[in-house]
Amino acid sequence: MSRYLKVIGVLTLVFLISVFLTACPTPGGGGTGTSHTLSGKVLDSDSGQPVAGAKVGFANYPAVTTAGDGSFSIDLGTGTGTVTGDFYVYGGATQIAYFAGCSCDKGVDTNLTLYNTHLGPNTTHTITGRIYERQTNPAVDTEIATGSKFTFCVFNTNGGRGGSGVSQYTYDQTSGYSIDTPAFGSDCLITAKVGPGGFNVVVKADLSASSTQINLSQDLAHTTTVTVNGDAVGNSGHLSLVSPYGTFTAADVDFKSSPSASMSVTNPYGYPGVWTQMKKIQDYPSAGYDKRFFRISNIAPIGTSVTLPTIDTSLGPTGAAV
Repeated sequence: MSRYLKVIGVLTLVFLISVFLTACPTPGGGGTGTSHTLSGKVLDSDSGQPVAGAKVGFANYPAVTTAGDGSFSIDLGTGTGTVTGDFYVYGGATQIAYFAGCSCDKGVDTNLTLYNTHLGPNTTHTITGRIYERQTNPAVDTEIATGSKFTFCVFNTNGGRGGSGVSQYTYDQTSGYSIDTPAFGSDCLITAKVGPGGFNVVVKADLSASSTQINLSQDLAHTTTVTVNGDAVGNSGHLSLVSPYGTFTAADVDFKSSPSASMSVTNPYGYPGVWTQMKKIQDYPSAGYDKRFFRISNIAPIGTSVTLPTIDTSLGPTGAAV
């Protein structure tokens, strides 16, 4: 697995540990005579399957090994007070997750679930199929043309993600699409965007089989045209939908001739959205970088009209390049 995915896995664990180790105790009663535990499960974030045989340790307590269901339990002993130390999970000499300075309340039982991307098996599933644009007159599905660019993402309920929301794939009518994804399971969300200026597809699917064929078709019945108002010509707008599976790109718009434009949003499951307005400023043209100012809205339902947050260029870093 790539170093990039390992880093993502570590960052995920850092976040989870900083929250759960200190903030989510399981009621177990206090007192110096009661022994309490730090327990939980280690799951693979891509497949959601338990990671058996991983070593889990905290502070100076002896390390334990996860069981077949991924569970572990570290005996914190009796007494009260906060224990601070290093927390680590590893599944091999070259696959170590190590976090310094974690804290745990010794006087209560604490339980956490760890989704770790680099301890589970390096398994991918293959999704194949064809992508269709739905026409209204006549009402037929037309396969997108060879050479069409599209992005493709797969999410599962454990936070696993496969494909890319940025890099584009190239479609070929001869074979359709074929994507190898590390995110799979019985309850997944597939998002595909054909563009630029094309359409989005958002579908739920069972991807528990090692190879699955799914044809993706535009969903006009759940597509809304949203009037998007920006604050200046030359800016751009962006919508991300917030789902239980993860946050993904829904649509983009550029204010090329007017600070008002339309955006086509496919949202069959009624997810709320986060709107972003971006202003690009040339910062380091010799290096090919841009400085960008962002304003991001609160999470809100998707309506038929939205005014993006106004950008204040006096805010934010002055030398950062994106």
